[in-house]
Amino acid sequence: MAAPYNALYGAAPRMRRPAPDPTKDFWKALRAGHPRLREALAADARVTAHYRGERAEFRSRADLAVQCVRLAVVSDAFLAQVQTHARAHHLEPPRGRREKAIDRLAPPLGQ
Repeated sequence: MAAPYNALYGAAPRMRRPAPDPTKDFWKALRAGHPRLREALAADARVTAHYRGERAEFRSRADLAVQCVRLAVVSDAFLAQVQTHARAHHLEPPRGRREKAIDRLAPPLGQ
């Protein structure tokens, strides 16, 4: 199919692709180097449970989820780690209420 033709201006100009944004490539490469949120939280739960002298091997995903919730309740340091990982996972400025709440609560809980 031929390109549309305008009698006044001639052939329609070809659309050019926008130049690649180097900052997007940088952030994509940075995210690729970090573990996923689920993997990071699982590793943190294992380390925290081990140093607390508790069972550090989890049987299933459900067991891992229950132990993460339990550790977040009994250990404020683990809760601060979870919030810090959630904050870093986004790697963007906070936009919504939930992200702003995570931003404001993580530092005080870690101290």
